[in-house]
Amino acid sequence: MADFLKSFLPTSRPIVLVDPTVGTANLLLTLDHFLQKAGFSNLEFWGIDNDDTLLAIASMSVQLQQTQIELYHQDAIDPWITPKADIIVADLPVGYYPLDEKLKLY
Repeated sequence: MADFLKSFLPTSRPIVLVDPTVGTANLLLTLDHFLQKAGFSNLEFWGIDNDDTLLAIASMSVQLQQTQIELYHQDAIDPWITPKADIIVADLPVGYYPLDEKLKLY
């Protein structure tokens, strides 16, 4: 994914990446490290998840790796509070959505 993004993203302007199913932030952290090494310096990373336990793990990992990812506890099908994204990435969860009543309305 990082190599694919590197091939077409411009290095000259700010890029906003959002992961609406961030979980423990492994995907965003990998993209951050790879793209930083590839010369991208003006990147913003935002993560959304409805599981506060996974967000707590993500927050610790982000802090330990001394990087900057904004994490938000919200549902991905609600209107996002992130800035407009240039790139949306996700490794989608499989088979479980904890808010069944909300999903019926979607």
